[in-house]
Amino acid sequence: MSKLHRNITGIAARASDSFNQTRMTRAALLASTALVAGFGFAASVSSPAHANTISAPGAIIFENDPAGIWINPTDTPTTVTVDTGIDNTAGGNLLGTLGNGVFFWNGVSPTTVNVSSGIIVTGDGLSLLSSTGPITADGTGGGIITAARNAVLFGVAGEAGDLTVKNFTNISGGNAGIYSLTFGTTTITGNAAITGGTAGVSGNAADGIYVNNPGGFGGNVLIDGNGPITGFDDGIEAYSLGTMTVTNNGAITGGGSVGTGAAGVYTRTTVGATLIDNNGHITGPSWNGVDAASTTGNITVTNNSGIESTGPGCLDANQMDGVHVLTLSGNVLIQNNQNISGADDGIEAYTGGAGTMSVLNNGNITGGAIAGSAGVYTRAGTGATVISNNGDITGPLWNGIDAVSTTGGIAIDGNKNITGGSSGGLFDGILALTAGGAINIGTTKTNGVITGSLDGIGAWAGTGPINIKVDKNVTGTTGYGIDAANALAQFGDVKIDILKPTTVVSGGTAGIQIATAGTGTINNAGIIKQIGDTGAANDPGGYAILSSFGT
Repeated sequence: MSKLHRNITGIAARASDSFNQTRMTRAALLASTALVAGFGFAASVSSPAHANTISAPGAIIFENDPAGIWINPTDTPTTVTVDTGIDNTAGGNLLGTLGNGVFFWNGVSPTTVNVSSGIIVTGDGLSLLSSTGPITADGTGGGIITAARNAVLFGVAGEAGDLTVKNFTNISGGNAGIYSLTFGTTTITGNAAITGGTAGVSGNAADGIYVNNPGGFGGNVLIDGNGPITGFDDGIEAYSLGTMTVTNNGAITGGGSVGTGAAGVYTRTTVGATLIDNNGHITGPSWNGVDAASTTGNITVTNNSGIESTGPGCLDANQMDGVHVLTLSGNVLIQNNQNISGADDGIEAYTGGAGTMSVLNNGNITGGAIAGSAGVYTRAGTGATVISNNGDITGPLWNGIDAVSTTGGIAIDGNKNITGGSSGGLFDGILALTAGGAINIGTTKTNGVITGSLDGIGAWAGTGPINIKVDKNVTGTTGYGIDAANALAQFGDVKIDILKPTTVVSGGTAGIQIATAGTGTINNAGIIKQIGDTGAANDPGGYAILSSFGT
């Protein structure tokens, strides 16, 4: 489908998901006894005490579900410490061939599970179930969980129930590293390394972190990573009706299986704001590097390191962007302070209604080798679009900047280079199109060199004015250096200022084309020419300016 015909029709998860109710039900049946035929516990704690310690300097070995250690505190604030008594670098010694490591059933009161050493199991590492009370799993700076299924599994049987997972040295699951389903708030912070997924496991069951907070009772998600987060599918996949905050100080990487749709960070919210702050490196091998969507919430992505979608392998060629953002009516802010690259677009962003669109680039933004690969591709409704470029932007197989708004204004400025169609095709360095708002290019800060395989700058407005200022060369290899037109109602004014004597505006057809029923003005302190026109007396020359003015 052509990009110009993409519509914002709604937001949906890629696949439905439900919590493993069978496992929860069986665990509930076992709650009243320490031993049921075929299912045993190596250790069991059910106590009203505020603190319990399970110390196991020897190995705890168990053969079947549900757990090596079963913990069922009464409804008072409780802290339980699990210490397997072995150096974590040796892997721990809570061993299970078929069962979970620790099964924890909480009521309504706040409860903390401290894991100060190692757990290695072939089931789930920490299997946590809450009625409504919050649970904190604390690795105390040294805890390690290695599980063949989920390393940390959390679910609620009631309305709320918050989960906090913090301070683990390593969390590794053959399925998800952390898998959380709750109506409450999920907080994952201070963990050194989180890994999820192996060959043969697909979907959210193979994410580094999977969180589904349907909301209604808070439902916020906070993920703050200090180390690498890796998934065989997505690095992070998270859903919430509340706010969504992802801050990473280490690498976040999705898997690389062909057709899996593995993103680095994949988030969905409804009304809550989304904030993604990247201080490491985010990679989506077969999906977008960052993929964030919301119904009405604002979305902010800040890149202080690197974000990329590497491809190939995605079944949808339009979903391999460095950053892909969509909100139906919220504001979008993408601030790039390093490098963003996509196998498709570098940045692709949508908002509707009165939502504003802001892209602030202080690094480099590059599209890929797929047909239609833009540097920056934005779509907006009635809200303003602002693109400020202080780094190079390149669209190899599309426009360098492609900004379209229904009736909102578009402003593009900066001091670095913008290139479109560098690898083939006929595309613009900058394409700005709005049916009703004003277009301002270089009016606040003039841009660097602008080059397009078709036009250098293409600016098309309906009822609004067009103002363009340049002080570096602008080249349209086969079309126009600058092509400015009030193409719809044709009565907006057009003004072009060429500010320096060394500035050359040139095009294969003509240097500048203006079409308007309003007032057209060109203030030229530089050179306007057709490419190939040397100015010599015997040079056949061409058109420097093609114009159609009302006045």
